[in-house]
Amino acid sequence: MYTSGGQKKRKNQGQQGSLREAEIKKRQVYKPILDNPYTQSNNWPYVEPSVGKDILDLLCKLLEPLGNANRIAHSEKQRKQRRDENRQKEVVFKLEKPEILPYLTIGFNSTVEALELKSKLNRGEIKKLKKPDISLIFVCKADIQPPLLTQGFPILAVLASTNENPCKLVQLPRNSIERLSAALNQPHTGIVGVNGKDFPGAKILRDFVMEKIGDVNIEWLNDLVFQQPNIKLINTTQPIMPKKNDQKAKNAKMKAQAKQEKDIKEDSKEIAKKKKD
Repeated sequence: MYTSGGQKKRKNQGQQGSLREAEIKKRQVYKPILDNPYTQSNNWPYVEPSVGKDILDLLCKLLEPLGNANRIAHSEKQRKQRRDENRQKEVVFKLEKPEILPYLTIGFNSTVEALELKSKLNRGEIKKLKKPDISLIFVCKADIQPPLLTQGFPILAVLASTNENPCKLVQLPRNSIERLSAALNQPHTGIVGVNGKDFPGAKILRDFVMEKIGDVNIEWLNDLVFQQPNIKLINTTQPIMPKKNDQKAKNAKMKAQAKQEKDIKEDSKEIAKKKKD
């Protein structure tokens, strides 16, 4: 492609000018950085693989009555739908609630709410629990995505614990969510809380967990004292951006565009003239 000497000169000058402007349109700034000790809070107690498997077996055995009740309820719901479609007379069927149901929380929302209420009870903000007094929290940590959903459980377990009734946090082995969901006949169940202290049927599971699983240890929660924040400043630069409503910047941009269009027209005329000659 043919390029005139004037066009090359203007192009080089434009590049030098833009680089010079980029260097000029920067200013020195000091960005603050806060040293935060509360980021290291994802401390889960270690669970040996064999211990995790035994805990999962005991938990699924404990949840079997509720799973059977869920299966019966689901089957009865399907029969009722078929009766309604065929306009048959409805037969009253009463299903007794499993004994373990009042001692359980199933899923993220109910378990987190129960732990939050326990921590409020420990601080004296409430006088009575409206949720099960759970002391065993089982989480399919490796199967739940995103990980952000499970990062808060260690802190919740510590705040909900007392010396008389500590909360044990147990991360179940990978792929446990399938077995847990099958035991409950409830898909995508990866979090279960159990009141192991008051429910007699959970004594074996509770004793095993208390023996094999350590307490959650978050150092900065042990002695909560106010400390002066450690703030550091980094010397750096940042570009100076024109304001959106800056009329001068708009005018300068329009002039630059007009000048660029004018240069292109002149170059085109010069190229056309040389071709004719």
